[in-house]
Amino acid sequence: MLSYKLPRFIQVMESNIIPYLRATAITANGIYAGLALTVTFVGTPMLRATGYPIAGWASLYGRGAKMAVSSVVVATSAYLSLFYYTSEKRFLVSGILAFFSAPWTILVMVPTNRRLQAINAARANPNTNQTKAGDSDMQRDEVKPLIEKWDKLNTVRTVTGTVSFLLTVWQWW
Repeated sequence: MLSYKLPRFIQVMESNIIPYLRATAITANGIYAGLALTVTFVGTPMLRATGYPIAGWASLYGRGAKMAVSSVVVATSAYLSLFYYTSEKRFLVSGILAFFSAPWTILVMVPTNRRLQAINAARANPNTNQTKAGDSDMQRDEVKPLIEKWDKLNTVRTVTGTVSFLLTVWQWW
């Protein structure tokens, strides 16, 4: 069997990239964990305190989604690269935990997100019969349980992202 050994400069490059990948993974995962914790423990309770939280949810969701997606992609890529270079299963586990929020959102949370977005669009669109001044009682009654459901589903993402981050911090030392 033929064996091929990588040139020395590639071996050196691979060994030098690992600290950068670790720093990238922990930074991106920390950003996601911080965002998720803030939404769970600050944003959602604030929404509950308002009389009609749909506009606040739409703003929170719209801004948070952009930041969350990019940090999850960067963290997962860094973790999987670390696993590739080191074959250490801890990086694979952290990568899976960091990535978990993507399929969870798509498979479980999208129906709730879409319904909340539809209610917000109907509320904000002046061409419909339900303008800001005339929100239907039915939609008002529907929003609070949807926000509660969304909060519970979002808590799952918060836990997995935070556990991934804490595993990485613990593994760093």
